[in-house]
Amino acid sequence: METIGIVLMSIFIGSFGQIFLKLGMNKNKIIGARQVIKNIFKVFTNKYIIIGIGFYGFSSILWLFSMTRLDISFMYPLVSLSYLITTVFAIIFLKEKVIIIRWAGLGLIILGSLSIMIGV
Repeated sequence: METIGIVLMSIFIGSFGQIFLKLGMNKNKIIGARQVIKNIFKVFTNKYIIIGIGFYGFSSILWLFSMTRLDISFMYPLVSLSYLITTVFAIIFLKEKVIIIRWAGLGLIILGSLSIMIGV
């Protein structure tokens, strides 16, 4: 059961990584693939991008540890919880608005994830 906590922590930290990556890209005001390639140095020296990549790296380490103890067929569907976590973080930290149909979709995703966890 403690390994499931590590999986959930990995997912939570990965969601934080997404928010920092978005903050970094918002700060750079870079839109589109051409601008990212043209400004690659600017992208990868942005402190928010660096922090976001760091969160992802740590999340990956936790994920790899968990893979040694759990079936991937159990773990991977739980990644869908990151959709909910990232959405909540986007509302809190990025002040994004989320419409009702997105909440409905997230609810279905969560029901699927819970059905997988109940089977433990």
